[in-house]
Amino acid sequence: MTNAANVEPPDTVAGPYSRPQPAPRGLGSAGRKLWRAIAGMWELDAREVEILAQACRTADLIGDLERVRAADGMIVPGSTGIPRLSAVVGELRQQRSVLNQLLNSLSLPLDLSTAPGRQSRRHQLSVEKRWRRGQA
Repeated sequence: MTNAANVEPPDTVAGPYSRPQPAPRGLGSAGRKLWRAIAGMWELDAREVEILAQACRTADLIGDLERVRAADGMIVPGSTGIPRLSAVVGELRQQRSVLNQLLNSLSLPLDLSTAPGRQSRRHQLSVEKRWRRGQA
C-alpha cells in the first residue's frame, strides 16, 4: 500500500545506518534538495513522510514563484495602469509561511548540520527526556 506521497511506508523502524526513504515522484530541484537534506538525516514515520512530501512540493512552488517574480518584477501595472505590488509577492509570503509550518510540524532540530546521524525523532526525544531527568 502506498501513501499520497507515492512512497512505501516502512514496516519496521530501521536503524541509524538504514537507507533513506525514496523521494516522491515529480519533485523539482528545490523539493529534491529539501528531501535529501531531511530524509537523508532522519528516519521518518508515515505521517512525517507525508508532511515532508508536502513541504517539498511547497518548496518547488516557492521556486516557481521566485522565477515569476524575477521575470515580472515586484511592481506590475494594475488594471487601470497604476503600478502596484505584484500578487506573486503575497503568494510567496504565504507559501513561505506554509513551508515554515510544515517543517515545524516535523519537530526536527534547528541545526541539522550538527545532528548525530540518522535517528528517529522519537529516539532523539527519548534521549533528550532522559538527559533532562538526569539534570534535575
